[in-house]
Amino acid sequence: NQSETVTRALRKYLEDTEEYTLNEASNMIILRELQMRFEPMSAEMELLKTLIAIIS
Repeated sequence: NQSETVTRALRKYLEDTEEYTLNEASNMIILRELQMRFEPMSAEMELLKTLIAIIS
């Protein structure tokens, strides 16, 4: 299953760095992906920037 593979890869990476929990890393990945979908100065982008700052 692809999601299990991604989860295992993330877990391995995170165990090496221990900078983020798996959940935090998943949130960051989702927010970064969303960032690519919005215009630079849009309200959505500003909200994403705020969320990223909060969880970073």
